[in-house]
Amino acid sequence: MRRGVALILALAGLLLAVAGCGSATNDYRGRVADVQKKYQQQMTDLTTRATTDIGTDPAAASATFTELATVVSQFAEDVSTIKPPEDRKQLAAQLVGAYRTLAQASLDLKVALTAKDRAALEKAVAEFNQATRQESAAVDAFNAAD
Repeated sequence: MRRGVALILALAGLLLAVAGCGSATNDYRGRVADVQKKYQQQMTDLTTRATTDIGTDPAAASATFTELATVVSQFAEDVSTIKPPEDRKQLAAQLVGAYRTLAQASLDLKVALTAKDRAALEKAVAEFNQATRQESAAVDAFNAAD
């Protein structure tokens, strides 16, 4: 169970690198980075609380995963309102989709933790890992652009 929780810590480190200025892609990256800054501390705090509570107070950890899912969902929604360059719409959709999957994975972790269901926990961890890979691929592609 610790393995899954450690992966949630990665959520706090999901930062979109902003390189240079002057292109539509760089403008998009900068706007996404601004949204990330808005939520980063809150996501870090919730992740820390969930990982602390998971061993000592699973009920509290479950509640924290619910809060984390809410914050990540709002984060995804805010990013989705940023208009990407026309030629980067697919990457932007991949990025937002990854964030939404991270929110769902937080809820799935909560449910698995509450039910003490190891198979469900492993599935939620796999979902989280997939979303992390998708997010990373989209970020890498944006960073390689322009």
